[in-house]
Amino acid sequence: MFAGKTVAVFSLPGAYTPTCSSTHVPGYNELAGVLKQNGVDDIICISVNDAFVMNEWKKTQEADKITFIPDGNGEFTEKMGMLVDK
Repeated sequence: MFAGKTVAVFSLPGAYTPTCSSTHVPGYNELAGVLKQNGVDDIICISVNDAFVMNEWKKTQEADKITFIPDGNGEFTEKMGMLVDK
């Protein structure tokens, strides 16, 4: 997935959270052109949600320039040392 590419990956605590929906996702979507001009091939958002939630969130955010990847069971996030129990 990342082989031979320059990828900007960001993770968020959850879909539809207020700051993530109002600031983070729109910000990356708006900066996509600048990032691509500077050699970024793909922008990826990872969150501990299932695929259905992530797909709907992407639609409601109109974030067509970002690839949303679900981490439904939190395994990837945990292995990265970023899983937060709330």
